[in-house]
Amino acid sequence: MRWLGKPAPPPYEACHKIFSAKAGQSVTPDQQLIIGDGLATDITGALGQSIKAILIESGIHHDDLRAHGWII
Repeated sequence: MRWLGKPAPPPYEACHKIFSAKAGQSVTPDQQLIIGDGLATDITGALGQSIKAILIESGIHHDDLRAHGWII
């Protein structure tokens, strides 16, 4: 079985190809930013590709983050 969704590399590789094609040159991981609300998918996948990531705190983990006092 091959996993194609996040956090596996294929979605990030596809985005890299699209970004590079639009830019007309290879776009490096430090020139990319992933914005997502899933720690296990969006954020883990981005960090696995050495891409910076921003976690949307109002997303799927909002209640857990609030319960731990990490957001107000």
